Amino acid sequence: MWTEIIYSSGVYPLLYLLWGAVGVYWLLLAGLGVRALVRSRPGRPLDRPGRRALEAVGEALAQRGTWRSRLGGAMHLAIMGGWLLIVIGFVVTHYLAPRGQPWQASGLVHALLDAAAVLGLVGLLVAGWRRHLRRDVPAAPLDTGLWALLLVTLLAGIAAQGLLVAIAVPVWRRAAPVSRMLGGILSGAPETTLRAAYGWAWSVVHAGLLGMAILLPLTKWRHVLLAPVALLTRHRRLGRLAPLDLDGPEPYGALRPEDLTRKERLDAWACTRCGRCSAACPATEAGRALDPLAIVGALEAARGGAPLAIQAGEGALWDCTTCLACAEVCPVGISPLDMIVDLRRERVLDAAAMPAPLADVYRNLDRRGNPWGQTEEGAVAGSLGLPVLGEGEACEVLVWMGCMGRHDPRAQAALRALVAVLRHTGVQAATLGGAERCCGDAARRTGNEYLWGALAEETADTLRARQFERLVSLCPHCV
Repeated sequence: MWTEIIYSSGVYPLLYLLWGAVGVYWLLLAGLGVRALVRSRPGRPLDRPGRRALEAVGEALAQRGTWRSRLGGAMHLAIMGGWLLIVIGFVVTHYLAPRGQPWQASGLVHALLDAAAVLGLVGLLVAGWRRHLRRDVPAAPLDTGLWALLLVTLLAGIAAQGLLVAIAVPVWRRAAPVSRMLGGILSGAPETTLRAAYGWAWSVVHAGLLGMAILLPLTKWRHVLLAPVALLTRHRRLGRLAPLDLDGPEPYGALRPEDLTRKERLDAWACTRCGRCSAACPATEAGRALDPLAIVGALEAARGGAPLAIQAGEGALWDCTTCLACAEVCPVGISPLDMIVDLRRERVLDAAAMPAPLADVYRNLDRRGNPWGQTEEGAVAGSLGLPVLGEGEACEVLVWMGCMGRHDPRAQAALRALVAVLRHTGVQAATLGGAERCCGDAARRTGNEYLWGALAEETADTLRARQFERLVSLCPHCV
């Protein structure tokens, strides 16, 4: 193989020089990317790296995340599988069996090349139909340019194979039906014309490959390289937010691009722009300003200057209900929720620029221990017929009522039904009564990490002072 590489570099010095320049360009971009990640905020440490690596490789090869849409999954698998086979075939026919008997006997390789060309061509045509004709998701000009280069390069490669069959009539042509058919069509042309066309076809292939190598890091197509890394580092438990060090230096939250966590910056680069997050978002569906895909795109394109929240569209940030639908459907393990919460943190903790109703919620949580400022006289605890668990006391099951269960009549019927079930089964249950306050989830998910910390610590102290085997709640936020 190395002998063939040295030989080829001597025959085509300009081509290898150009590829060397592209290699330097990629190293430069990779260095800038690593520098940006190093300067960003550390996120959560990765657990079980071996298991993560196996899962990431499996998902990347099977394109599992894209199969929520059968057409999208088939399209991605066709493009990826086709081009992987083409690269393998290219290496074999150019460096392992480039001439003589090994080349003539490479029927299986050329059969795979034919199949790969058809797969890749079908995948690219479907991608073009979805992105550029049906316009399911808007495509940036550079993305369209790279798609066009892929298509032209593939067509030129198919033409080159057909021309080669017409010129050399190789033995392996019997195993490659597409190349054989195309070669048969072209075989009537003069040999000088065929050889000139063959040279031009390979020139187009190499020019297309060089163009793709230059454009790929600048377009959404870079997810080919970054998506496996995003899958490797994804959060295994959706909704668990990264901690914020309130004893550290400001800003608290994401003011500038470097204030995003390393995972968030990587995710913004790895986004495939498939639009699944926006299609799943109930706020987007309801016509609100929030568009998760637009948030991720704005953070990827953000530079210094205005705060990130302004660049991402400050008003849209407060439409997010933190339902996690966007993170659930993302095929590459991106969580727009984490980004939105970090932007909210900066707005709340640094800029104090939250909506007025939210400021009222914070005030009520701090003073009354519930979002509405209700007094304990209005709570349902006394009417449940359960004992109140005091400090130092013990019970089998502690019922955590939650703010809705304590104060909202619509939720109290469900809470009473739960108590009835516990009684019927003979479970010894109790509540905290007036000692229960909001767990702080609403404060944390809207960006007020400070208030959440105070409420969480208070709740932890209250629970530590009592003994119980299980804690039961109807509220998913509390859980």
